[in-house]
Amino acid sequence: MRRLFDMLLDGLFALLRVLTERNRPGGSVATLQARVPSRLEEAYFTASVRAVWAVANARITADRRWRTEQRLRDCVRQVACQHSVLEVGEAETAVNLALQDLLPGLGLVAAEATLTAEQGGRELAEQMEALSRETALAEAAQRAKLDQLRVLGERVLPDPALARLWWMDGRPDKLTAMVEMDHVFERAAALVRPHPDGGPPQDPVPGLINEFLRGLGPQHRDLLLRQLHQIFLGYERSDLADMIDLGGQASNAPRPRWTKQPEDLNGQVPGSHQS
Repeated sequence: MRRLFDMLLDGLFALLRVLTERNRPGGSVATLQARVPSRLEEAYFTASVRAVWAVANARITADRRWRTEQRLRDCVRQVACQHSVLEVGEAETAVNLALQDLLPGLGLVAAEATLTAEQGGRELAEQMEALSRETALAEAAQRAKLDQLRVLGERVLPDPALARLWWMDGRPDKLTAMVEMDHVFERAAALVRPHPDGGPPQDPVPGLINEFLRGLGPQHRDLLLRQLHQIFLGYERSDLADMIDLGGQASNAPRPRWTKQPEDLNGQVPGSHQS
């Protein structure tokens, strides 16, 4: 009799365990797979998400399960795309933190994701990373070259003395050649020297013309003006020719185009010979 009672009691406990296991929270576990892009769109993660429901499997409708799984996949995709396939550990941690924020609204008591990087994606990411390093190195080399040219143009060449030292480059055997170069460095300095107002480099031609005019006597100056008048007409710049004062009066009348060769300082046509 007692043995029969013990058998009934054991059966009752077994039934209670089954009922408890079926209805305890988290009694239903679902695992879903997803292939999601990384920060490099052509490289992918493979994600496996294990979700534990707060209710028994029998009480979960198909619609609710599908919607929950879609929410989980969307969460994994939104976070994984911010990470490289070369940073699997960081990406997995970020995904799991985001999943924890979703649990209360999905009826889940737990959700955990495991990420792996596809081999092809890892190789592509490594190649892209190497290319980025090479590009950055090339850009740094170009910036260094531009800095050198800037120093050369702003500090060295405008100073003829420094330009000579730069050209010699510590080679005494170039000293004789430097002396023979005469005023080359001064002319180079005039070409690259910045304008006092911060504008473009000065053009030496106007200064040379002013210096030439300053040393002319009245007779030579009048002859030069007449020649300039003919030159301007020859280049079809009658507007400039009209601005020249010949004989003390400005010539405002329309000028004909120049149809003959200009005269030289002696009044002769270039190429002709006096008899």
